[in-house]
Amino acid sequence: MSIYIWGFDESYPEKAIAEYDREQSPDRFQFKRGEAISEPQPPLVFEIETPLSVFQRFDHLDNNARLPLISPKLQMLFNGYCPDDVQYLDTIIHYKGGMTTDYKAVNITHDVTAVDRQQSVYTTFDDDDDDDISSFERLVLLPNCLKNHQLARMQEYHPKLLVSEKLAGLFARHKIKGIALDTPEEAIRLF
Repeated sequence: MSIYIWGFDESYPEKAIAEYDREQSPDRFQFKRGEAISEPQPPLVFEIETPLSVFQRFDHLDNNARLPLISPKLQMLFNGYCPDDVQYLDTIIHYKGGMTTDYKAVNITHDVTAVDRQQSVYTTFDDDDDDDISSFERLVLLPNCLKNHQLARMQEYHPKLLVSEKLAGLFARHKIKGIALDTPEEAIRLF
């Protein structure tokens, strides 16, 4: 069973990359831990330089916070296939000519031990006692590392999201735009 790494679509327009407003929004790193958030959160605020028509055709909006920022279409897909793997956060997106609250930021509620440390080639942070990984030269994932999840964060490298083969198939069938799904071999360029 294949496992993919969530990436960003290279066709996404650079001017439409959403800028995370750190002054008005919560600390984005709390949403990269791979655990549910129990406290209510204020809306996450983003700004996009383009009109709505430029980014509205995408189901995932690229952003500098590197959080999933999804359309109602993708939210419905998650609700049907992996509701226990996600938690939605309200957003306010200011764009050229207006504002929308239609998109949701996604907190991934689980992390999994994913890296086969025997077969992978990686470096760790020098000052880290936990052996946390800083980069990969070769990435091999453990078989069935997602267990019963369709979407999870890599415990060894929290910025990256793992996507099951089933969910990847649904993305293709529903023509989800704005997400590139890479194999571990392809994803090396993203680390």
